[in-house]
Amino acid sequence: MTITNRKGGVGKTTTVVNLAAAWQATGRRVLVLDLDAQGHASWGLGRKAVSRQEASIHRLFREEAAEGPMIVASRLPGLDLVPAERSFEERHSMVKRDLLAQWIRQVASKSAYEVVLIDTPPVLGTLMINALHAADMVLVPFVPHFLGLDGVQQLVRLADYLRSSAEETQQQGRLLLLPVMVDKRLKQHREVIDAVLNQFGRERVLLPGIRNNIRIAEAFGYAQSVLEYAPESSGAEDYRNLVNQLQAAGPAHEQGV
Repeated sequence: MTITNRKGGVGKTTTVVNLAAAWQATGRRVLVLDLDAQGHASWGLGRKAVSRQEASIHRLFREEAAEGPMIVASRLPGLDLVPAERSFEERHSMVKRDLLAQWIRQVASKSAYEVVLIDTPPVLGTLMINALHAADMVLVPFVPHFLGLDGVQQLVRLADYLRSSAEETQQQGRLLLLPVMVDKRLKQHREVIDAVLNQFGRERVLLPGIRNNIRIAEAFGYAQSVLEYAPESSGAEDYRNLVNQLQAAGPAHEQGV
């Protein structure tokens, strides 16, 4: 599963970290790929982004071969990570769109991971295209205000563009929409969620969402998931429920999930 949005600040990485922890808590073997060079998903799982000389997921996208082990353990048993390279700068290149999908099939699957979660940078480029190509489900977190709606529209247009290619038609994953930081007491939040449902609801799944909860932000400050930091909080409850919703929405543990 790829978690992505072309707009920053929408809870994308927070969703990756907490969703990974929620799936790990069910006993699944989980792998997180941190494609965002900021390395925030690595941080949230208790690891730091690495240097160019160390193993990282970005090594795949350089001209040199990706040799040596790249997967490291997080502090949660059964939840592993391929960290980001902090100094990586994406440039337009001729890297194949299925490079990441091939790596997942050839390397990650050997370790019997049941869930693979991919965090992406917010910019359109080789990394995001590879992440979309590798996914059998694409999760789009968005904050329910009108700029958030614009981010959803941009991502949906990108997904539709990829599907328009005959090569991509069989590869592109199902697209799911996830409102985050939701406070339904706010009129704007209700209006934007209704607008997303009316515009995309027939073709995509609009998930119930993640309520606004300060414990989620506090947890990330301690490099923890909210399930570790505040397991009884509404934030932890919402991410546990999200796992159940995703399993009901479609396949959750196929190769390249």
